[in-house]
Amino acid sequence: MLGENFSIKKLDAEKARYVRECLFKTPKSRNTKKVTRGLTLKEQIRLSESEQLDVISNRSVEKYITYFKTLLNWAIELKYVSENPFGSMKVATNKKQNRYDYFHKDHITVMLNELAKGKKGLANTESRYWGAMIAIYTGARRNEIASLLPEDIKQDEATGIWYFNITDEEETKKLKTGAAKRIVPIHSALLNRNFLD
Repeated sequence: MLGENFSIKKLDAEKARYVRECLFKTPKSRNTKKVTRGLTLKEQIRLSESEQLDVISNRSVEKYITYFKTLLNWAIELKYVSENPFGSMKVATNKKQNRYDYFHKDHITVMLNELAKGKKGLANTESRYWGAMIAIYTGARRNEIASLLPEDIKQDEATGIWYFNITDEEETKKLKTGAAKRIVPIHSALLNRNFLD
C-alpha cells in the first residue's frame, strides 16, 4: 500500500487512514483467485473497484489494524517512532456480517436424504459419504475430518464408548487453535451405519 521501501518514521495519521481505506477495498482471497493472483496489492484494489469484487470483511480489516497497532507500539518501545497513528483507530464491525452461516434442520434433512442414496447420490465415494456423515454428526471442521487416521478412532476402556481423538500430533495435521484438540464421541447414527467397519 505504501511501498516496500516506505519508512515507518514517515507514517502519520493521514497515511494510516489511507491504509485503512485500502484495506476496505482489498478483495477477498486476493492471492488465490485467478483474477487477482499475481497482481500487486494496488492493482488488486483497482480491479476490485472497477469489477466490484467481494472485499474482505470488517472483522478482517479490524484484525489488520490491530496488527499495525501492535507493530507501532513495539516501534515506540524501541524508540523508532514517537507515536502510533493506528492507536485510536477503530473499525465498525457489523455483527450480522461476521456471523457464520449454519445449516438449518431442513438442510440437514436434504443432506441425509442425499446420503441415503449411496453411490447413486452426490456422496458417491467412501470419502465423500463418510466425510459428510462425520461432519453432520460431529460438527468437526473439514480439515480435521480430512486428516483423521484409523488410529484416531479409539474406544474408552472404562465405558466402551468409541470416540474421535482430534489432535495435531501428526506433522500433516493442523488445528485452528489449541482448544480445538479434543475427543468427540462417535454418534450412534454412525455406528449403526457400520462406520467402524
